[in-house]
Amino acid sequence: MHIKTTAQLIEFLRETRKRQHVTQEQLADFTGLQRIGIVRIESGQTEPRISTVLRICEMLGVKLICQTDGDA
Repeated sequence: MHIKTTAQLIEFLRETRKRQHVTQEQLADFTGLQRIGIVRIESGQTEPRISTVLRICEMLGVKLICQTDGDA
């Protein structure tokens, strides 16, 4: 799957979290954030740090591969 925007990435991670029956509270505990932080990220109110995205990916078993425009 090719994701080109932060919004698309967050939507993908939110849907993956729901499919895996992981709660926002569990995700918050794993990432070290408060639940409200996860809510704000998933609703687009705030953009997460890359370290937070990587922790979310780790918990959900998602492999994140970054490519530059020239790699496509």
